[in-house]
Amino acid sequence: PKGGVSSDRGDVPSLGGENVLATGGVVLDGVNLVSQSFYSRMKKGHLQDGDVIINKDGAQTGKVGMYCAPGDGPACINEHLFLMRGQCDQITQEYLYYTLLSENGQRQIRSEISGSAQPGLKSGFVTKDTTSLPTDLCEQTKIAEVLSTVDRAIEQTEALIAKQQRIKTGLIQDLLTRGIDEHGNLRSEATHEFKDSPVGRIPAEWSCKRLSWFVPSAEYGISSSLGDYGRPVLRMNNLSGGEADLTDLKFTNL
Repeated sequence: PKGGVSSDRGDVPSLGGENVLATGGVVLDGVNLVSQSFYSRMKKGHLQDGDVIINKDGAQTGKVGMYCAPGDGPACINEHLFLMRGQCDQITQEYLYYTLLSENGQRQIRSEISGSAQPGLKSGFVTKDTTSLPTDLCEQTKIAEVLSTVDRAIEQTEALIAKQQRIKTGLIQDLLTRGIDEHGNLRSEATHEFKDSPVGRIPAEWSCKRLSWFVPSAEYGISSSLGDYGRPVLRMNNLSGGEADLTDLKFTNL
């Protein structure tokens, strides 16, 4: 639309590649909006509940999601997504989604991506990719139900992990600025003595020193070409969320 789109301009959700997760699925948090009049003028791209959408260009071309309408209101996609609806007497939308999300489906989609500077997927990929499926729609439905049950379990687990992470963040802030007394209680200025310090108010029993008082130096590691054999080397991308991720290591012979 003229003037662009944003999450606070318009009434109708307009999904783009940013709304499709790399692991599959669709998120609507912060989705961009278009006006009702613009939506009405669109000749294609109107979303229906259960539509399968694919990211058609950009760095994460091939991402697949299934749109589950949160209500009765309209929604659409922008020019960076493909919309797919299967023939209802041949394939269910849920089975179509999991087929395209599967390792075989993603491998075939990746093989059709062209361009290096700006990767893209042409709509003709549907004439080249193949898949196997039960002719019985009831069996398709059962298979999709099993997979969606696993998806829900993953979502619930991730939500619990996110909640615990927020609790941990709050505990770190409290424990490392106020500490606990001899009775195991969190100190507060209402019940304990605090004093001023360069980093703010701290318990009277605490001290405040430069990090070099406790850690003599900060050393960096090797600077050389790395390969697939030798001693493991931790790099920047091995640090994530306060953890050392060892799933993508490089090695050195030094």
